[in-house]
Amino acid sequence: MTITEIAKKSGVSIGTVDRVLHNRGKVSEKTKLAVEAVIEKYGYTPNPLARTLKKNKPFVIGVLMPPPGTGSGYWQMIFKGMKEAESELSAFGIKLEFEYFDRTEYGSMTKASQRLFEKNLQALITVPIVPQEAEEIFSHIEIPYIFVDSPLPRANPVITIAQNPYRGGQCAGHIMKLLKGSGKFSVLRFYKDSYNLLERLRGFTDYFKNDTNCQVIETISPNGTNQVIFNFLDNLFKSEPEINGIFATHTEGFIIGQYLSYTNRKNKVALISYDMQEQNRNGLMTGNIDCVISQRPEYQGYTSVNEIFKSKVLLQEIPQRIFVPIDVIFKENAGEYNPIKL
Repeated sequence: MTITEIAKKSGVSIGTVDRVLHNRGKVSEKTKLAVEAVIEKYGYTPNPLARTLKKNKPFVIGVLMPPPGTGSGYWQMIFKGMKEAESELSAFGIKLEFEYFDRTEYGSMTKASQRLFEKNLQALITVPIVPQEAEEIFSHIEIPYIFVDSPLPRANPVITIAQNPYRGGQCAGHIMKLLKGSGKFSVLRFYKDSYNLLERLRGFTDYFKNDTNCQVIETISPNGTNQVIFNFLDNLFKSEPEINGIFATHTEGFIIGQYLSYTNRKNKVALISYDMQEQNRNGLMTGNIDCVISQRPEYQGYTSVNEIFKSKVLLQEIPQRIFVPIDVIFKENAGEYNPIKL
């Protein structure tokens, strides 16, 4: 029952009901008893959305992530989804405050979190891609927080919105098996300790663990200019000339595809990459990449803001985990692929 309905049944004004509910202002004992009798008989559940609008105060959500301009467009897509949700919910006081960190510089995430926590936050969205720092930050955080992009086992977020990285790695293994049948495959990544990348490696490796005709090797490339990566790949193929498949566990597969094309290795070496950003889409269309696995970054960003809104403003129950679908993209469906909100 609403305040308006209680007022009608009690024969008093809405303001009088409000004063009784919040125990403020002058209300006669007789009127108070009449209002309380109606509430006891019919019940009353406050409308959290109306209460938020009445307060006319912003609900500030902090966002701790890499700069949108990094990650070859991947973080820009997550940022875009968050900003779209912020725009749609602006009438309800939702406001995002961003701080950015460099995942290649240890300590950067901690410093960015300290800057962010100086602001009046009600909740936090972050990507736990520097596990050691993230675990320390979230061991003593007092506001609700949620993860996007990657889970992190030793943390307790309100919700995690991410793909299952182990299953993503298994899918990549299945695709590689279809493409090449057998051979020596390299699982390549830039970032040594990132939990989701390690899980993709584990899933891919486990897919072939009982296949004696296939060998999986782990390779970690320096994250630098194209030339730095090209030099690393030169050395990799000198030491492992029999490689006939590469699984790039993150966004930069298009760089590997360019290398394979420039060195005339693409006809021999299959390439699977993560993330459907524009350069990887182009790589698919030109044949430099055989397959891309997408994890819908725009959807992740958009949903993260909406789930906090539902949980902390509307006081609705939300799931502990939203599993992002594993989208498999080939040249034949790359042109039309456009991940939509679920």
